[in-house]
Amino acid sequence: MMMNESLNADEALFWLNQSLKSAHLTQFADLKGQVFRGCWNQDTYQKIAIQHNRDHDYIREVGSELLQQISVLLGEQVKKRDLKTIVERIRAEMAVVEIAVIEVANGPLEAIPPDTSDRKSRTDRELMDYDPTFLGRDEDVAALDRKWHQERSSAILIHGAGGIGKTHLARKFFEQKQFSVVLECWIPPESARSPSAEQQVETWLKQHFNEEVGRDFHSNLDRLRYCLRQRLEQTQRPIGVLLDNFDALLDGRGRFRPDTRSYLDLLRMLADYGPQTLTLITSREVIQESLVNLTLHSLQGLSAEAWKKAFNSHGIIVPTQVLQEMWDACQGNATAMKILR
Repeated sequence: MMMNESLNADEALFWLNQSLKSAHLTQFADLKGQVFRGCWNQDTYQKIAIQHNRDHDYIREVGSELLQQISVLLGEQVKKRDLKTIVERIRAEMAVVEIAVIEVANGPLEAIPPDTSDRKSRTDRELMDYDPTFLGRDEDVAALDRKWHQERSSAILIHGAGGIGKTHLARKFFEQKQFSVVLECWIPPESARSPSAEQQVETWLKQHFNEEVGRDFHSNLDRLRYCLRQRLEQTQRPIGVLLDNFDALLDGRGRFRPDTRSYLDLLRMLADYGPQTLTLITSREVIQESLVNLTLHSLQGLSAEAWKKAFNSHGIIVPTQVLQEMWDACQGNATAMKILR
C-alpha cells in the first residue's frame, strides 16, 4: 500500500492498532473496532447502532471513548468528522520515517532493561509513563513561566509545526501550575466548520459559570470578564485559557479572516485582563495582529537525547545511526516519536 493513497477503514484500523501496540496501549477490537469502521465511513452513531443491534446512547459513548484514545495516541484532538483527515495526514507523515529506517538497515532493534538512571530529571521521570512526548520540555515550561511572571505576559502564542507538542505543552503547564479552571477552545482543521467566537463565549458562560447568555457578543464578553473576576476572587488561584489550533482561523498571512475577526475581540479582552489570567494560544502560523499584544514562544522538536530516553525507558535500544536517521526525518516531532515507540 502506497503511503499517499487513501486508506480504507480496515487499513486505518490495522495501522492504529499497530501504533497502539507499540505504545503499550489497548488495541481496538470487537465493538470498538466496528464503531471505528463506521466513524471512518462517516456513518452516524444511529446507523452504527442499528447495524450492530446496540443502544444509540451506548454506541455514542463508545465512539467518544474511541476518539479520545486516538487523540491521546496521535497527540492532537480528533473529532468524528475529522477522523479520516487527521489519521491519513499523520500516517503519510510517518512514511518518511519508515523509509529512513529501511535505508539505514542496521539490523533489528535490541531489547534492554528499562533505563532507571537517576540522571533523568524528576519531572521527566514522573511524566514518562503518562506522556512520553513531554520528555525534554522542562526548559519550555520554565520559559513560559518566565514570560508569564517576570515579563508579565498574559497571552502567549506557542508557535510550531504540527505534531511538535504545542497542545501537550500548554496542558501540562496548566496542570503543573494548578490553575483553578482552564477554558478550552479547539478549532478543527477544516476552517469552514470552525465555531464562532460568539458561540465559544456562550459555551464558556454556560458550562463553566452557569450563566445565561444574551444576544449581543460584546455584552457576553463583558459578562465573561465579570465571571472571570468573580472566580479569581473566590479561588485566589489563576485562570487558564487554551485557544488551540488557531492557525485554522488565519488567512495565511497571520491575520484573522473576515469571518473569524470576532476572535480578535476575544483575544484582546483576554490579553488585557491581567496577570492572574493566562491565555495560551497554539498555532502553526504566527498571528500578526497589531491590535493584540501577544508574546511569542517558538517550540522546537524534541532533542535526539529525549528520543533516546523515551525508547530506552521501554526497554528498546536503537542503534545510534538508526535513531539519528529517524530523528532527522521527523525533526524531533513528538507525535512521530510516540507512534514509533
